[in-house]
Amino acid sequence: MKPWEELRKKQATEVKELLKMFSHLSIVEASRAIGIDSHALRTHAFRFGVQFTKSYGGKTAIETDKKKIKNQRISLPKVPWDIRGEDIKRH
Repeated sequence: MKPWEELRKKQATEVKELLKMFSHLSIVEASRAIGIDSHALRTHAFRFGVQFTKSYGGKTAIETDKKKIKNQRISLPKVPWDIRGEDIKRH
């Protein structure tokens, strides 16, 4: 695996672990504790397959396709050395 892809995978794993740490809270409570918008947190939780407790009981919905969950990544900009979409020659 290339270094940039490894970084994306590592960050995705860390985000999933963070979501799991706060999954005993509701989405709104967790978003306040983490410091992220509740809509963004709900989207990440769904895509990473992490269920949160609903304030009125039960659990939130999650992505059920295991392949999609496994391949979920964090969006990072293009690799700095490939900004223009071409390889830069190094001396």
